[in-house]
Amino acid sequence: MSNDEDQLGRYAEGQRFLFMAEQCLNLTKKALDPFIRGYGLNHSQYLILMILNYADLTGEKVISTELSYLLGREKHTITPLVESLVKAGYIQRNGDSGDRRIIVLTLTEAGKGLIRKVQPLTFSTLADIPFGDGEMKNTFFAFLETFRRTFAQKSGQDPELYSGTYNRLLVKGESKLLEGFSGFNPKER
Repeated sequence: MSNDEDQLGRYAEGQRFLFMAEQCLNLTKKALDPFIRGYGLNHSQYLILMILNYADLTGEKVISTELSYLLGREKHTITPLVESLVKAGYIQRNGDSGDRRIIVLTLTEAGKGLIRKVQPLTFSTLADIPFGDGEMKNTFFAFLETFRRTFAQKSGQDPELYSGTYNRLLVKGESKLLEGFSGFNPKER
């Protein structure tokens, strides 16, 4: 096989992956939609609340730019989402005591209450994502990390901005999040 044929084959595989990944993400959103929409949220708003919930559990600070890294979106698309959640009373903007230019986003008590209501409803949908066994799961997440780093670089971004924020705000908070589910029985939902 020539280099041109090999590159064409990889291109076709890339297209197949792109469409399959898009389908999987959108089907996951559709499965979560009834629970999220029932509380007047769209998927992006829900993810922002979840990120702020993780930060609350670990004592981390979150700014809008970090939300854009975690969601893989441009910062200007995050601003209206944050504004809608502020107006709804679910999050608040706070000045950072160390730097007045930084605006930290936090959940309000209403936001925390909303997460406590919605999160258990989404439990079985997210728990049913078929990652496979330990080795397969590790391979899957390693692939996604490589993918994220590769395309962060291709888009002119520092990959560490994406993976660092992800690890600091989400991975670090997983154990705390799971502690909150102690005694939770998903079959009762």
